[in-house]
This record gives sequence, C-alpha cells and structure tokens, in this order.
Amino acid sequence: MTAVLVLGKICQFHHDSVDGNQVIPFWLDCLPIRGNVSEAKVVHEQLCSMVESFGEAIMGSNNQNLPKIVRVVVE
Repeated sequence: MTAVLVLGKICQFHHDSVDGNQVIPFWLDCLPIRGNVSEAKVVHEQLCSMVESFGEAIMGSNNQNLPKIVRVVVE
C-alpha cells in the first residue's frame, strides 16, 4: 500500500481531522496512479466515492479542484 492510497483513506475516512484545503489538492496532484493497476483501481474508486459523498469539500472553494479531478478521470 502506497502513501497515495493511505492519504486518500485519511481524506476519505478522517476528513474532519485534516485540512482538506491543503491535503486534497496535494493528493489529487499524485493522481492518476500508473504502474499498479490494482492500486489505481482502489484509489480512483476512492476519488469517485469522495466526489459523491463530499461534493464541495473535495471540489474546493469555487471548484478549484475540478480541473484536477477531470484530468484524473480523463487520463
């Protein structure tokens, strides 16, 4: 399990304990995962789940993270 996967789990399950404005953009910059298909699937499922569950929190103020999220999904 890599740091990117763990950081995603922290964002997903302990989002009240971290500063999402700093952590989420950093996490998104690490995506998409390449080279490990099984891990990529888990991390990209995390992203989709967080978009559904947290909406604005993961999108950032004024949807600042939206271009990063779209880039990950497209790639």
